[in-house]
Amino acid sequence: MKSILLFSLTLYSIFSFSITPKADYVATPKEFGIEYKEVFVTNKDVKICVWICEPNQVRVQESRSKSVLLAYGDYGNMSYYLSYISFYTKLGFRVISFDYRGFGKSSSFGIASNRLFYEEFAVDMKNVAAYCKRNLKINNLGFVALSMGTIIAPIVFQEEKAEFIIAEGCVYDINTSADRLKQIKRREIVVNTEYNLPKEWDKIKSKILIFVANKDDITNLEDTQKIVFQDISKRKFLVYKGDHLSMLNDNENLEKHKNEINLFVNGN
Repeated sequence: MKSILLFSLTLYSIFSFSITPKADYVATPKEFGIEYKEVFVTNKDVKICVWICEPNQVRVQESRSKSVLLAYGDYGNMSYYLSYISFYTKLGFRVISFDYRGFGKSSSFGIASNRLFYEEFAVDMKNVAAYCKRNLKINNLGFVALSMGTIIAPIVFQEEKAEFIIAEGCVYDINTSADRLKQIKRREIVVNTEYNLPKEWDKIKSKILIFVANKDDITNLEDTQKIVFQDISKRKFLVYKGDHLSMLNDNENLEKHKNEINLFVNGN
């Protein structure tokens, strides 16, 4: 099952750059040997499905345990990102994942596939972050943001302090990424927002680690460098071999990536 999910994610990384929600889960954390609890976070009339996934206990004993909130990309639901959940729980992180409205078991929501993102997704993430602090008593919460999640996360960071941020497939400027998508997909991409992402990245005071693929034509190295150079003292990037969102498939350097994450998170 795990290999199938990794293969599915690889296909998505190469061929899909549009909002494509899926209602059904392809697996659960239990099938990956991960202890978890499913809860629903409700705000007004919107219900968000959340998985609270516990870390590998051996790694917890070896190092300080941290909690991360996962904001995934624009495809599937959180079950399609179980490879990431497994990766981080094995590193000793407690991983809280959630489905945006319109995805998985969360409340229904009308979605146009040619939209780059919806600001409502940021509201969902804010509510889950608030739940983590209020109900799970997590005072220092880290964030893992993937692709579309890197558009949504900086909106949240203006109100929610992040202990650290790990990003992959990082969007620097919404309009620039939309223009690249238009050229590649040869279809209109709708950006219905006045949100100034470069300015929002610049406001973030938390430390940031960005993984960027050397073959990524949408969220490329130049974009990543612009984010990092806004505050070189707290930000760094690592280039891996592959396409958009394929860091976990970089088997040659995966152990190096794990070590870099541990040094980044546990260092000053």
